[in-house]
Order: sequence, then structure tokens, then C-alpha cells
Amino acid sequence: MNFEGDGDAVHQLPSKPLSKKNIFLPFNMTAALFPEKITPFVGACRPFMGRCCEVCTPDSWGLFETKVQSLRFHNIIHVTENSTRYRGWLVRRVCHLLFVWGLKVHPYNSENITECVLNTARVRNVLSSGGPNSENCSISKILSSQREAVAKILTRIKSSILPLILRLVSFTLLKVFRCVFLNIQVHLGQVEMVRRAPQMYKSSVVYLSIHKSCLDYLLLPFVLFCNGLRVPYFAAGGDLRTSTFRFILQKLGGIFLPQRCTDSAGRCIDPITRTVLTSYVEKLLQDGQHLHILLENPVEDSGYHSSVGIDWLAVVSNSFISGGLPDIAVVPVSMSYSSTVDKLHQKHKERCSVSFWAVCCTLFEIFRHDLGCVRLDFGQPFSLKEYAKNKKFCLQHGGRPVEELLLPAVLGKRSEIVDCEKTPWWIQNCVSNLDAPDEDRCLVGSLSQHILTTAVSCCAIMPTALLSCLLLYRHKQGVFLPRLMKDFSWLLEEVLFRNFDVGFSGRLQDIVLHTLSLLRDCVMLCCASPNDLFVFPKNSREAMIDLALYSRPVLSVFICEAVGACAVNSVLMEMKDCAMNPEFDFDVVISEEELNRKIFQLFHLLPCDILLLTPCHISYCFCWDAVDKLVQVGILTMEEFDHARHACDTKRTRISEELLWKPTDDFMDSDSDYDDDLHKRLFKLSSSSSSPDYYYFLCSLLRPVLKAYAEAATFLLDFNGPVKELAYIEDLYQYLLRKASETAFYECATRTLATSAVQTFKELGVFQECASSVFQLSSTFDSIENRRKLHHFIQQFTI
Repeated sequence: MNFEGDGDAVHQLPSKPLSKKNIFLPFNMTAALFPEKITPFVGACRPFMGRCCEVCTPDSWGLFETKVQSLRFHNIIHVTENSTRYRGWLVRRVCHLLFVWGLKVHPYNSENITECVLNTARVRNVLSSGGPNSENCSISKILSSQREAVAKILTRIKSSILPLILRLVSFTLLKVFRCVFLNIQVHLGQVEMVRRAPQMYKSSVVYLSIHKSCLDYLLLPFVLFCNGLRVPYFAAGGDLRTSTFRFILQKLGGIFLPQRCTDSAGRCIDPITRTVLTSYVEKLLQDGQHLHILLENPVEDSGYHSSVGIDWLAVVSNSFISGGLPDIAVVPVSMSYSSTVDKLHQKHKERCSVSFWAVCCTLFEIFRHDLGCVRLDFGQPFSLKEYAKNKKFCLQHGGRPVEELLLPAVLGKRSEIVDCEKTPWWIQNCVSNLDAPDEDRCLVGSLSQHILTTAVSCCAIMPTALLSCLLLYRHKQGVFLPRLMKDFSWLLEEVLFRNFDVGFSGRLQDIVLHTLSLLRDCVMLCCASPNDLFVFPKNSREAMIDLALYSRPVLSVFICEAVGACAVNSVLMEMKDCAMNPEFDFDVVISEEELNRKIFQLFHLLPCDILLLTPCHISYCFCWDAVDKLVQVGILTMEEFDHARHACDTKRTRISEELLWKPTDDFMDSDSDYDDDLHKRLFKLSSSSSSPDYYYFLCSLLRPVLKAYAEAATFLLDFNGPVKELAYIEDLYQYLLRKASETAFYECATRTLATSAVQTFKELGVFQECASSVFQLSSTFDSIENRRKLHHFIQQFTI
């Protein structure tokens, strides 16, 4: 087992993974079953993952040469005497302590930061605004009282990074991580890019990361500190219940908001506090300090945009737009875990609140579990100044509402505008209440979408994700171990061929057995014969939700094909009731026009958190890619016209009239050589033996979302309003749980999916707001018939 991570081996699993912490097999598995060794990339070298957008940031795209990818991986927690400056017997015993104490801590003098913040133009404007009793008080008293109030707010917000506490916490984390993780891998080429980013852009660095575990707050500073990089300040919520835990994090760079100044979600609602926070963050970045912001919701809602993260990103953006910061180097960050501690952490904490006791209980629990491997990836840094200057993020500013795009199709009418872009979510939802121009809000929302897309694209796919996906969506009734290994190898190849990275390597048998040991709480093993093992997922709510959480990264790999497969299912459902029949006719002909129309409808129905497209990516390109990929993977085959010239024959073929530049009054351009029917493509389902299984697998990837939406439409039939939004979401969640207990589709019954369904229905025009956080049915859906049509519209995409 290579714990150092040298070369191209990433997370090479042990050759004997079965121990007292792992699953117990009543027989010996022979190594000759699947002896091949897995290589975690296709070709001669690993691809350059996490490249920035060539359209929005073309200058940054070519700054970092691709040879940085030729550097090796490094295991952070593998510390020996070679990691220190000393040698000897005693050094080997205390090498961890010597390593941590030998790391460089970048000093920062924050003694005069209070005066600097109070003297900024923003804070002076707040001080000069006076108070409600300004007529009865002198100006000096007003300024004095306002200055004291602002100073108190700044005292609660201000944090620092103490070298002694940083070293003690890093030493403790090193010991803890060595006990619970096999390795924590980071690519040295990506570290080198981050190291050179401040000098290359002559600015501070803002790390924008996805949120996969409660350890994310500590993992990134720990990795950066162990590599000799500056430890960033990080944006934390103001919902911690104990002053002890909050005090420790503040001494590690945690910036907390006063609890009385935040709402239930943790967003700042006090304008004075927001002004002080903006000035404080601006001063930190001006002095060369770095900042870390999590752009996703907490762990139970990971994969969806965080309103708190968007709020913090708006603070940084306001400092840049106002001219306080000439530029910012933006670095996407992704963390991947084979297994997380969050399901253990949920036992000891309430929703949206973290206590010191809960953390202590979690630390005690994780010593009893093997959590596998961890991988941290950095995307390519890019310039915020360049991104804002190109203004490619404004392409979707004039999109159409979802109601206008989909409502005709829901009601059974044909719409000719489904191929238009829909209004971005950042115009309506997360950043709609920011006191800023539309262009500034568009910059914040589109930047967060760009970062999440880039972070997901460079996120390593762990073995638990692949195995959970197979057990949940392909072998829910169980599978024998040799077949499971074969499908695991197949799915791994499909992921690698789509230029996604994986976080493991080694022998196939060792990887699968070790992954089963990590999923011991979600799967059951049955010894069918002395030489055969039957694996099937547990039929419990906790097991299904955990498998769905683990398998979520796989959806981002196949999202384009999954949308296309569900669109094909919708076309088949319209033609005849054959989609659920295993012996349906493969000779059904599907026109490209009808298939594109269904893809557009599903594209507009799904939230952007699932599609994960950059703002510069238009829906027509997504539709075109979906059809082409279905043909490429062999699900669809092209049907030729009975014509003298084949569709692939381009000889003497002119360009279509729609693509020619011509005067607006010239409508008589006829061309006898051009045959319009030749460019209409027809498709059939492939008759290959593997196509049906692949087709149902792709459709199953979107089953949790679409089935939850369909059940939400059924629940809508008994709507009694008006009703508060939070109360309705809770009622819908309880309904989904009851339906899941009947159908055993527990992965479709989560509070996150219930919230997403309500939000989608609001965008679709099903609900209309009659008061603050209170809505009722719109006039269109007062009719029970239209609500049934909504259910039928969603149900056609599900299997």
C-alpha cells in the first residue's frame, strides 16, 4: 500500500483490507478472481482537471502550463523524519511534533485594524448618518455613541490566527486524521498553482469550495498549513451555541457574525453589521490575507447553493466593485471523502446548530470507524477582474421565466419558445434581496455557479460513490460479488472516459471489498455458497439515504445522458405504453425535433443545482450534447431516410438557409441541391443486449428528483390554502416519508427534495404569494384538472 501517494497512484487500497474494523467474510476470496490493477486515468498521463472557463476567463486559462499535472500526489498525514530537518532515533518518535513546529506561519499584525476599519468611507457614512434621537443630542455625542456601537460590532466579528493555537490544533488534527483516515491526498501540481496565484495576479486569494463534510472548515487550513501556504480566514455562521468552540475557531481565523444580526439561515440582516463586515473583509484582503467561503448548504443539503455563502461572496464582490480591491484570485476547491463523519455527527446535533458537546461526541465516535480516504483538489485560479470585465455572465440576464416556458406544455398546449433560456436563479432567489444593481447581483450569482461547476468537475469520484450508485440504481434487489466487480469496472471506465478523476487505485478485488467495509451500515452480505457472496442494500430509510448521498457525485458525471434518457422515456410514453415493458419494440422511430422538445422541457424543469452548467453555456448546446451522447454510448442509433444520398454524405451539400447570412428582404434563395428532409434526423433505440440496462440506469439517476416532484404534484391534489411555506414543506416531507414506506424508495423522501419541489412549483406558477412566506394556488391551478396535468407532465419523465 502506497501511503505516500507518489507517482500516479492516488488512493491505493491495502492488499488485505479485511481487519477488525472491516466486514467479516466467512471464506477466503481468491486473488485470481479479478487480478487486474486499476489505473485512475485514461491515456499516458492524468488530464488537467479544474481548468477555468476559456470563454469567461481566456487570459487566465493559459497562464498555468499543463506540466504541473505531471507532479505527484502527496499524502499529508504521512509524516516521517524525512519531513523534518532532523534525523535520529528520538526524531522518529516525535517527528509529528517537530514537523508541525517546523512549518511556517505567515505573520499578520492586526493591532491597528480596528482604527483602519472605523476610518473607512463606508463606516464613516454610517457614523455620519446619526440616530433616531439626533435632534435632541449634539453631533459629538451622536458620533461618539455610533462609534462605540460600531466598535462593539467589529469586536464580535474580528478574528485572528494565533501561531500557537494553529500549531496545537494542526498537531491534534494530524494525530486524529492518522487514526481515522487511510490517507489525505493532494496533488502537488495543484498546490504549486495556488502558491503562485498571489504573485501572478498581485492580489489576495479567495477559496470558494463545495461543502461535503463538517470537517471542511478544518481540512483546507490543515492542508494549506502542511504545505507551507498562508492559512486563510474562513466565513463561519453565527449559530454556534457554545462560546468555547467559537473562541477556538476565532483564533484559527473564523469570522462569526453576531447572532442577533442574523436570520434563521445565518444571513446578515443588519445593514450596519453588513457595512462593518464588508470593510473588515476588505481590509484583510488589502493586507494580503486570504479568505475561505463555502458555497454549498450544510452537509444534509449539500449540492445546493447556500444563501449564507452567496451572502459572503457578495461581501467580497462589493469590495471589488467599489474599487477597494484591484483584483482577487479566485480558487475553486473540492473535497472528496470515501466516508464522512456527518451521519455520526447528526446523532449529536440539532439541525442548523453545532455545539461543543456535539463535536466532542462526534470525535469520540469517529475513532470507532474506518473512514477510508480523503482527496482535496484545487481548481485553476482565475482573475475576478477579468471575469467581471468580459461580462459573459450577463448572457442569461434577459431569459424568460420558467412559467412562460413550461406552462403551455404542462397544460397540454404546444409552445414554440421552449428552446429559449430561462431566467437565472440568481435574479429571483438567493441574491434578490441584496441592495445592489442587477448587474452586480448577476455577477455574484453567476460567479458562484461558475465556481460550483468547476469544483464539481475537478472533484474526485470515490469508490463508495461508484458502488453506492450501482447498488441503488442498478442492483437494488441484490447482486453476486463477481457481477458487482464487473459492473464496478465498467462504471469506472465510463467515468474516466468522460474526463472525470477518481480518488483511488489498486487491485479491483481489494477496492470493492474495502468499499463494502466502508458501506457496512448500508449493505448486507449473504453467503450463497462456499465460493459466492450475495450483496444487497439494506431496505431501511437510513441506508437508502446514505447510499443516495454517497452516489450523488456520479449524477454530475452522467447528467447530460440522464436528461436525454428521461426525455426518450417521455417520448416513448407518449407514443405507447411501452417504457415499462421489458419487451417493448425497439423499432419505434423517434424524431430529433420531438426528442429535443422533451429535453428542453426537462432541462427547464430541473433546478440548476442538478444541471450544474456555467452561465455562458446555453441550453441548445446542452440539448445537442445530450442527443449526441446517447448516440455515442449506443442507446440510440440513427435511422436513415430512403434517399439516394446518405445523411453522412456531404458531397454537393449546401449550408442550410438558416445558417446563411443574407439580406433581410431576400426570401427567394432557392437551391435545388439542398434537401431539407436530409437534415432531419430520426433515431431508434439500439437493439444491443446492453442498451436496455444502460438506458434504465441513466433514467434511474434522476429518479429521486423526478419521483419526489411527481409525489409533490400528487400531494398538491389535496391542497388547502393559504398555507405558510415552511409548514407546507414539512407536510410534504412527511407525505414523502409515508409514500416511501409503501414503495421503499426512501432516497426520494428527503427534506431537501421537498424544498426543491416547492421552489420549482413556485417558479412554474403553481403557487402565488399572498403574504410574507404564505402562498396559495394560482388561478391556473385552482382547477383539479390542471393539477392532474402537472402530475402527468412530471410522471412522463420517470420510470
